[in-house]
Amino acid sequence: MPDICPHYVLYADVDVLFPNKSVHEHIQILKDTFLSTLDSSAYVMYGREFSKDPHIMNTGVMMLHVEKFGHVLRNILQLADKKDYVTADQGMINNYFTQNQTTMRERILLPVHYNWKSYWKLEPSSFHDIKIYHHHGRPKPGKCLEIMADCNVDLIGTLSQQYKPYAEHIRQGICCDA
Repeated sequence: MPDICPHYVLYADVDVLFPNKSVHEHIQILKDTFLSTLDSSAYVMYGREFSKDPHIMNTGVMMLHVEKFGHVLRNILQLADKKDYVTADQGMINNYFTQNQTTMRERILLPVHYNWKSYWKLEPSSFHDIKIYHHHGRPKPGKCLEIMADCNVDLIGTLSQQYKPYAEHIRQGICCDA
């Protein structure tokens, strides 16, 4: 994104899809959200965990201010090293950014459509509104993604039964991308 926002990077776990065409204005929305914090003190923007409630927790999709985040990365790793347990990236990031009021202001909530969970109902949104679709938790769709990539419409009935939580996504992914 060097021509759009050279100071920011969008990170996404490997279990995400970009179901709709991402265009400059979608990235600009994220950048504007970042810059809209009271004093532009945010280092990172990430999203909701299991519900649509505005609780910052899930690091499956993050937008980072590269320079600012680089300054605190050593502190994040040092804090994780002091803990008796390591809970991977999400645990380390949350432990750091929730340790006091100052660090809590250094993170902001990612807009909901940029870390949409596969088990959320679309209402009141539409599929077109979703920018990043996160296959958060279990089960991962696995084989159905390969079949979707091959556009194998004949297997949609079988897949919809085998992967019930993803039935609507499978239908939209195969049928709406003709």
